[in-house]
Amino acid sequence: MVVAEIEKNLYQQIAHYLTGSIALRDLRRWFDCESWEHQTESDIIGQVELLFGEYTSRHRTEQDLRQQLEQVIATFTFKSVISPVQATVFISAASSNKTLRGGILAKAERALAKPLVNYA
Repeated sequence: MVVAEIEKNLYQQIAHYLTGSIALRDLRRWFDCESWEHQTESDIIGQVELLFGEYTSRHRTEQDLRQQLEQVIATFTFKSVISPVQATVFISAASSNKTLRGGILAKAERALAKPLVNYA
């Protein structure tokens, strides 16, 4: 799997965790299986690995980890592997979360140059 594809999937998995669709342990299992050989090839994968390490060694609480993961995906740069249709699917799922709606959705909409969610 290409690193850009793993990064896109990582973004989706983090968004699912932040919206409560999956548990932290499920995110971690997925991450460990999919990214272990690509940590040196991707800044975002390395950054998330460091955050998990700090959490595992009790240097971060889960709430702190959650906040840091929000920052990771808020600053995530969309690569060409993500299509507007794919973005709509997982960003729409995140639209019910006010924190995500304010930052991540706006960034994704700018990246894709169109609104993705009706905020009504």
